[in-house]
Amino acid sequence: MRLSTANPRLSTLPSLQTVNCPDCHDRGTVSLFRSWVPRVSREVAQVLRGVPDPIGVECRRSLELLLEKNGKHAGQFLHAANADPARIAAARFLRVQETSYLALLVDSPTVLSMPGIAAAGVLLLRPEGQALDSVLLTCNTRSALLHADILEPTPSDGAHFAIFATSGLFLKDLHDVSYRVHQWQRSSREGQARGDETHQCLDVCRLKISDGRLEVLPTPGK
Repeated sequence: MRLSTANPRLSTLPSLQTVNCPDCHDRGTVSLFRSWVPRVSREVAQVLRGVPDPIGVECRRSLELLLEKNGKHAGQFLHAANADPARIAAARFLRVQETSYLALLVDSPTVLSMPGIAAAGVLLLRPEGQALDSVLLTCNTRSALLHADILEPTPSDGAHFAIFATSGLFLKDLHDVSYRVHQWQRSSREGQARGDETHQCLDVCRLKISDGRLEVLPTPGK
């Protein structure tokens, strides 16, 4: 169930707060299941407030403050040198191996410049405010456009997220996609996904939460 952040109502708890999730019917808490009620830090609540903003300025500023409090360089964690400023497209709480996580799905909305850089990825946080990991995929907008999504149900490879490619600007069909994977504290690496006229949407990269980090998995069929 995707997190809805419209008109969030924050509790009066001094350190940890809760955010309303109308779709969960849990009246002031956020959860995938009504029995699971993660509380979020003040900084995380500020980030979630800004998610509905289509431009993402408020959300990005709140995220930078959260990273600063974590002692992390915001530009490096967000891979700011590799794409236009990322926009938080969606937020989702997950529970993996008895640990609660907050996943922020990001993309780059400024894809109209030519040539441009398409970008999509996942930022992994704890509800309490710790920034754990980030992965961003980039490619040329002439080749493809990118977006990240949750995989439900979890496939056999254990992946929690996938980054998909659709045909690039001014292209009707999806052809081979050359991309680069940028991961926090790790060297960037190149990859290629093979497409043809039969593919309208290509599964380019899969990510799995493992021990508090994002593991990049081989995509099925490669």
